[in-house]
Amino acid sequence: SLFMHAPGRISYQVRIPKQGRLDFGLGVLRDDVPARFGIAVTLPDGSTEKLFEEAYAEARSWGQRSVDLSELAGQTVTLSLEAEAEPAGTVALWASPTLSGSRATDKPNVIFYVIDGATAQQLSLYGYTRRTTPNLERLAAEGAVFERAYSNSTWTRPSTASFMTSLQNSAMGGQRNGFNVVPEEVPTMAQHMHRAGYHTAVMNSNPNAGRMSGLERGVDYFKEDWEEFSYFGSSNHRESSKYLHEAFWRWRESSPAEPYWVHFQTVDTHRDYPAVAPFAGLFVSPEQRRTWEEWSNRIDQEGGDGT
Repeated sequence: SLFMHAPGRISYQVRIPKQGRLDFGLGVLRDDVPARFGIAVTLPDGSTEKLFEEAYAEARSWGQRSVDLSELAGQTVTLSLEAEAEPAGTVALWASPTLSGSRATDKPNVIFYVIDGATAQQLSLYGYTRRTTPNLERLAAEGAVFERAYSNSTWTRPSTASFMTSLQNSAMGGQRNGFNVVPEEVPTMAQHMHRAGYHTAVMNSNPNAGRMSGLERGVDYFKEDWEEFSYFGSSNHRESSKYLHEAFWRWRESSPAEPYWVHFQTVDTHRDYPAVAPFAGLFVSPEQRRTWEEWSNRIDQEGGDGT
């Protein structure tokens, strides 16, 4: 986000692309002190027009907004982000102002999708006898499938840090319990993609794969909502992918810049959470589920680890 004290102005000289639009978020620190946000454009002939103006006072959420610039296509103009408020010095925030237009790049969009806790031995894509992954099979038919993959750890934080940096954890000082993050001097995949001109986003439902590992660096849009689908929350984590996908499409609607790179990390299969429709009862009957829970509880009571 861009930080300014009102009254304030930040100006950029830009060339407006075909089908141009400016997407941005509005933010303030206090509900009782609104800020008036404005966007002005100075045209090549020196004249100035106001394109957007709004008073905003929602301190607990961003106000996502968009301005159509298509009538200015092809022109080099000065766009000014302005804020006014009483009293003077009030903080006004602009979230990720992004100028975009019709696709003007040959770079492909990239989606890096992690099914946290999934295992190849239970995926029909890899020969499991039950049809558990028909959509992955259809995707694989159009691409490549790697028969072997090796993890640098048995749990999320060190393994995710490793595949997001291409480094062994020993080279990064080791990832342990607590807030051990990827060192600042080690560039992440998001930072590499951002430097290559990609609009970057993370849709994450396991905190070990996000801020707890320092993997928000180089990310334009970061979705890690504890209330909806967090690994440590109280909701049913089998639905984490649903919330992440909804967040992705909201992001694409509000910020359509391309090319983009997105890292998904779902926890639908992470542990024995209750299955949801249309998967509930697909492979295991309610009676079988109750029997398994009885066995698992008995093992826990007898001092086992429940696995």
